[in-house]
Amino acid sequence: MINPFAPVYYHILLPLVKSQIQPYVTLFDKSIRPLYNSVTTRSQGYYQAVERNTAFIKTIELIVQFSVYFFLYQKGWDLGTHYFGLAGGAVAFSLIYAAGCWVDDQLQTNMNDICTGTWLYYKGIRNFGTNREAMLASIIIAGHLTHQHQESPKASRWETKRQSAAEWIARLFYDKPESSLQKSVNTAAKKAVDGTHDFPNGEDE
Repeated sequence: MINPFAPVYYHILLPLVKSQIQPYVTLFDKSIRPLYNSVTTRSQGYYQAVERNTAFIKTIELIVQFSVYFFLYQKGWDLGTHYFGLAGGAVAFSLIYAAGCWVDDQLQTNMNDICTGTWLYYKGIRNFGTNREAMLASIIIAGHLTHQHQESPKASRWETKRQSAAEWIARLFYDKPESSLQKSVNTAAKKAVDGTHDFPNGEDE
């Protein structure tokens, strides 16, 4: 039996739902969950402290970025539509999104798309009872943007800075363990300073 709704379900609805949900699941797994696990268990050493600090810094970044984007989009949209109508709101949206793309290029955190998509989800849900077309357009564009965030990660330079900050905080409370190579170098240097050498018979030269 042919199902006439199957193409719409498999090619439109299902990819859209996945694109809406998966980016937030990934963010939760990479920031909220590690932070919760690290807070509920005591750090046993330097590396666990680094992991906890990294998760904490990443979570703070997410909160700040989401807050800033929502504030800018909401104020820009309200001011644009108030003075210039729908066209003014569209121009304000475009300018804020372009500024977000520039920030992403500088920080390489790739948060512009998912923050913009989240705001569009918010506007779409608010327009559910008054403007169904606007709601549908907002959700479709938001799904595309969050999917872009999921498929094109650019985090590299900022992650290095975040890692350095997490390691600096960890060193305030724990000593960084020496690597095996560093231990060998330090042992050789100590022997050279002491003037002692190990021989098979256990005697010094």
